Amino acid sequence: MRSTMLRISAIKNLSQTSALLTSDLSLVDPIWEENRICIPLREVAPAVIAALIATEDRRFFSHNGVDTRGMLRAAYANLRAGHLVQGGSTVTQQLARMSVLQRADRTVTRKLLELCVAVILERQFAKEQILEAYLNAAYFGHNINGIELAALTFCKKHAADLDEIEAAYLVGLLKAPARYCRCCNPVRAAERTQLVSRLAGFQTSASRESAIAKILKHRPRSTELFPLTGGYPKEYMRHWLKQNLPKAYPSKRLIVHTTIDPQCQSAIEVACAEVRSRGYSGRLACLVQDSNKGAIRAVSGGPDFRSHQFNSATDGYLQPGSLLKPFVLLAAIQKGIPIDYKFESRPLRIQLGGGKTWDVRNAGNKYHGRITIAEALVHSDNTVYAQLLLDIGIEQALQLLREAGLPIKHATPALSIGAIRPGVSPLQVCTAYSVFSSYGTFIPSSIITRVVDESGTCLWDKEPTALRLCTHDDAAAVVKILKRVCEEGTGILPLSQVGLAAKTGTSISGGWYMSFSDTHRILTWTESDFLPAGVTQYPEKAVSAKALASRIWQLLGKTKLGFSELYSAFAGVDSMSVRDLLWVEDEFQRA
Repeated sequence: MRSTMLRISAIKNLSQTSALLTSDLSLVDPIWEENRICIPLREVAPAVIAALIATEDRRFFSHNGVDTRGMLRAAYANLRAGHLVQGGSTVTQQLARMSVLQRADRTVTRKLLELCVAVILERQFAKEQILEAYLNAAYFGHNINGIELAALTFCKKHAADLDEIEAAYLVGLLKAPARYCRCCNPVRAAERTQLVSRLAGFQTSASRESAIAKILKHRPRSTELFPLTGGYPKEYMRHWLKQNLPKAYPSKRLIVHTTIDPQCQSAIEVACAEVRSRGYSGRLACLVQDSNKGAIRAVSGGPDFRSHQFNSATDGYLQPGSLLKPFVLLAAIQKGIPIDYKFESRPLRIQLGGGKTWDVRNAGNKYHGRITIAEALVHSDNTVYAQLLLDIGIEQALQLLREAGLPIKHATPALSIGAIRPGVSPLQVCTAYSVFSSYGTFIPSSIITRVVDESGTCLWDKEPTALRLCTHDDAAAVVKILKRVCEEGTGILPLSQVGLAAKTGTSISGGWYMSFSDTHRILTWTESDFLPAGVTQYPEKAVSAKALASRIWQLLGKTKLGFSELYSAFAGVDSMSVRDLLWVEDEFQRA
């Protein structure tokens, strides 16, 4: 009972709809826990109140929350009919059920509790306050809550401007929104509107029929009223607001300025849709960030938000594979090791302690003899980078990675090929690469730049704090090699003319492709449908990540290359050995 009493205050703090503004301020999108715009009772047309009282609770202004006469009348009508034909609930009881009890079961205990709460509400609040709370809490179907949003959605006007027939139609929805919605059931909607209008004494019979025909004549389809857009960024921002502004969201109506770029978001959604159309059934993640800022310009955490709500881009924790090698190289440069320093590219066995060993191998068992650490990065040589990491020390590289926003708690020599604990999200990896795209500065990610409430009070206006991790020259040395990776190494694409820097990565869970230019950082990750026994399928994971990234760059106007050419460019990829990565996964699971 105590928890019920605490929730009574919820009728004054109903969840409201907030507006999201994209980076160019040209598009507005809603975000909500419950889609609602709260308004005071004085901004509701009198016809709405008249229709509500006439239909739902004729003795509202005289009872104490429970209408005994109404309950007896309903019980008698139901007994005569042999089934439920009338309800005896008052407006106050309905408010108790909607906003306080939040339970839909029809047990005797729940009904008695509803009666008690209704009486308490009547003692705590004036009749006008109860009406206001009810009209703001009421559900009108199609994710529409509250009379103001219902009026704007269905009648294209504010609740204060509704005429009698429009008021009758909206109040008629309260009984059963799906049954009486004009979009779905125009005949039933007309009958229900006629009944409510007659009970409220609105107009004559002939004028009612004419008015009802008018509001039903131009009925939009449900898909036009309620489009599905940008699910992944909206969900990410909704969780951000709940975490960072819990006192304001969702109880206040907010204007949220975001970093999302409509062109970038459209590009990744188109690219993901094309991947789906080619039969891809695995998970994927795409991110576009500003190269010199932490601003997230676009995000997609799966192939389709409607069927896959989990956001792999922000919440998926994965092994990053060889995407960590540039950081190992940067740590070596900072320690004074020149990029022309050489190691022998050959199979290795590294002692891990406790009697364990790690047999390090290269993809496809391809070795390059004695090569520089720069060349080893171009070809993503596992054996050379395992030796380099041991030379500089695991803690040296680990400190740099943590400063770059990767929350790695524990690492072994396999850190050089991305075996870390715990895993990292694609967003964390993409943000970490700001160290290279901004030439030495780590810039935390951001998706919301400013939040104001309805009154114009600013609730959030913070810029991410940048952190200089290395000199411009040290970062530039790594970037120069990453451009070679894109032109002649493992990250080669038919996009070399645009001057991208890139790095590939593979792990048991999927394939990565990280690329950046002077303007954008783009990270893609794809998961392939394969079992460890079918290791020959392993390279296809990286191929699909490359092709997805290439398509996004194309859609952003960086190249004229056609989509079909992208896939043909990767035909005949050699199979590769993944014994090292299989060992890493096994070791990670046991630890």
